[in-house]
Amino acid sequence: MISLPSVICNMFASATPIALAGVGGMFGERSGITNIGLDGTMLFAAFTAVTTCYYTGSPWIALLAGILSGVLVSFLHAYFCISLKVDQTIIGLAVNILAASVTVYASSSIFGNKGFTPSVTKLPNISIPGLRDLPVVGAFFDSASLVTLLVLPVVLLAHYLLYKTPFGMRTIAVGQNPQAAFVAGVNVKKTQYIAVMLGGLTHDPVQKLSAKLEEFLPGDLNYCFFS
Repeated sequence: MISLPSVICNMFASATPIALAGVGGMFGERSGITNIGLDGTMLFAAFTAVTTCYYTGSPWIALLAGILSGVLVSFLHAYFCISLKVDQTIIGLAVNILAASVTVYASSSIFGNKGFTPSVTKLPNISIPGLRDLPVVGAFFDSASLVTLLVLPVVLLAHYLLYKTPFGMRTIAVGQNPQAAFVAGVNVKKTQYIAVMLGGLTHDPVQKLSAKLEEFLPGDLNYCFFS
């Protein structure tokens, strides 16, 4: 029988990577760079993290590798959109399709299987005294993922960074009127690059450091959304 606490735990765990990716994508969007390749970026980050954890045995190193992978993919997206002026939607779709193809091929080459990876070590869950004794939601705080617990602080930090700092004001100005921002002395391209790459930092690979990578394979990319 499925219990309400288990449903709540699974809900927060499943929502974590999407929430973090959405927060990161917001910076690029506000700077005027639309990124519909967030799924593909998460896929690259997840596969990099799982492979790194498999070879190193350290989920912390895997976390760093996954984040760096997300930043690199975001940089390439920014380069094509900002410097080469390629259509943003086309590049986003290309990232999604490339991620689905490359990770399947790499998984087959490295692990000998297109849809599964060997078991890897996960980040340890955290038990919070006091909160774990709460009714209904207590089970979540009794064995919560560190990354899941960081979602709310990350959202608050992103809000502060975007609306309370000079960088955030420049990002919004560049997205609304790049010509006016340039006249005011803002380096438009630099601001957009930073905003897009900042989004790459929040692509969470840790939630998917599991034994089965098929959760990330093409069926999860929801191409029907773009039909």
